[in-house]
Amino acid sequence: MKLITKCGNWTFEAKQFFARKTENFGDDFTASLVINNSGGVAKVELAINKDDDTFTRQDYRDLQAFFMVMDFKEVTFDRFKHGQKKEVEKKL
Repeated sequence: MKLITKCGNWTFEAKQFFARKTENFGDDFTASLVINNSGGVAKVELAINKDDDTFTRQDYRDLQAFFMVMDFKEVTFDRFKHGQKKEVEKKL
């Protein structure tokens, strides 16, 4: 999928994605996140899980597949440990 497309005199750029962890669109979801496209770098923000949901290896693989389909080469996200914020960068 292309992040930039042209239709007539307009050029469209996909700048933001909203993801929900759910089997089917419209169903209740257990987690969500916002992914911003910043110059071809995916910036994961606002990751929220419900109390009974944890981020699994399968979740990681699913997100990695999305980033590859969208042709992102790099992903960044913030990780919090002991109240300290650390930005993490992953190359795909």
